[in-house]
Amino acid sequence: IAGLQIILPSGYYKDGIDCHIVPLYLSELLSNASGVDTGKEFIEIYNPTQYTTSLSGYKLQFGSKTVALPDMEIAPATYVALSDLQTGITLTNTSGTLKLLGPDLTQLDVTTYQDARDDESWAFIDGVWQYTDNPTPNLANISMTAAVAEGETTDDNAVATCPAGKYRNPLTGRC
Repeated sequence: IAGLQIILPSGYYKDGIDCHIVPLYLSELLSNASGVDTGKEFIEIYNPTQYTTSLSGYKLQFGSKTVALPDMEIAPATYVALSDLQTGITLTNTSGTLKLLGPDLTQLDVTTYQDARDDESWAFIDGVWQYTDNPTPNLANISMTAAVAEGETTDDNAVATCPAGKYRNPLTGRC
């Protein structure tokens, strides 16, 4: 009915007469900061769309805990890192599964990590979840550089290749 919906709900964009959820994505998380983790852990969300949207209505789920995201805006093609103090979620150092839920509670994105090393973030880089020693809260993710020191070779346009006789684990991104 024309004119009935006056306010566009948080997390939605209008396309003609239809409303759609702005499809945000998980981009990076730091679960094992060196020293005391409190205030150093973060979960990063990316808005790949052309729409500015409020995080109000979106939720994060870690294990059995589901929390609402803070009421803040995320601009188009922008990353926003939320600390553990902002989300109320303490990520485990050993392993975990993190889900991003839309305003209607549909699962927009999910990632599972294992055995995080100190100060290495679990990041979505070039279409693959992998560890990196270059945490980049609020910025595009950067590939691992420590791998070069371990005898791997790199190419400016590719992920580091593993030494002979080794392969890259698709889950951890490590050789």
